[in-house]
Amino acid sequence: MNPTMRDSAVAISIGNRWFYGFGSKGQVKTAWCLAGAKLFGRWGNEEIDKVEKRLARKGRAVVRHVVSIDLLEELSQLSEKPEVRHTNIP
Repeated sequence: MNPTMRDSAVAISIGNRWFYGFGSKGQVKTAWCLAGAKLFGRWGNEEIDKVEKRLARKGRAVVRHVVSIDLLEELSQLSEKPEVRHTNIP
């Protein structure tokens, strides 16, 4: 399934960390994992361009990552009933 605008976003990595914002004094805030990253809209988003320019001025090398999920696969997994096995433990 190809990612679409509805089921994908963009995250920025800086080294092995994930960008999530700027502090009150302009410091770069990063998260250890993707779950803490700020997600940007994928197409025509001026905010991500501004953030990348600001990070470049601070000397940070950034990489854009498209984050997407396969909605159909996720929904099919939710509809499957888990297999239940009973074992007797002496």
